[in-house]
Amino acid sequence: MKRLLLLTAIFLTACGPSQKEKEEIAIITCNIMGESRNMDGVVRIKEINTAREQIGEDRFLGSDDDIKNSVKYGLCNELVLNDPQYSEKYLEVITGIVDAKRKASEGAKERARIEKERRRVESEKREKVARIEKELAFLARAKNKERVKKLLAEGKKVTLHSNGQIEMIRMYKDGSLHGDVARFYKNGQLMFRAPYQNGGKDGVQENYDYDGNLTSKKCFKDGSEANIEKCKN
Repeated sequence: MKRLLLLTAIFLTACGPSQKEKEEIAIITCNIMGESRNMDGVVRIKEINTAREQIGEDRFLGSDDDIKNSVKYGLCNELVLNDPQYSEKYLEVITGIVDAKRKASEGAKERARIEKERRRVESEKREKVARIEKELAFLARAKNKERVKKLLAEGKKVTLHSNGQIEMIRMYKDGSLHGDVARFYKNGQLMFRAPYQNGGKDGVQENYDYDGNLTSKKCFKDGSEANIEKCKN
């Protein structure tokens, strides 16, 4: 009987701790290392090697950064237990984190793009409303509202005298005067009409008095006054 008990004890000792006991040792060790934030790196390495010795695994030969990363990414137990798939699990976790950050970044960029587009649309709406309100206020001042409305619809620039009569009618192309420019007196009579080409006078300018009588004609070529004969060709 004594011999049987001795053999049983030797057998149990040789078998070492059970898997459950190993896991408990790993949990305790990881809790100690995880909660002791100010623990020295040497102490952490000592803790993990003590645990490895208790569960019958090879000594840990990695760095303190490896231990801290295992705690950070929830793989401390696997590191203590010397899980043969630890590297694959670690890589899987890191890959997942990288993918999550990438998706978060892409999501943030998409949200930023949508917000930028929303602001652009809102800005255009505000500008359109402001432009319409300004045009309505402008038309309200005009004596000949229908004519002014038509000129504006044609893309012409119109200014008014203080009494609401049209003062000037201008047309632009690429930011420069282009086409006939007409100026009027406060009584509505035409003061002059001058043709423009790409910002310069080009053609015959007609001048009128306050009563609408033609008083003179002037010839312009490439922005400079020229002999009236040159405008007859």
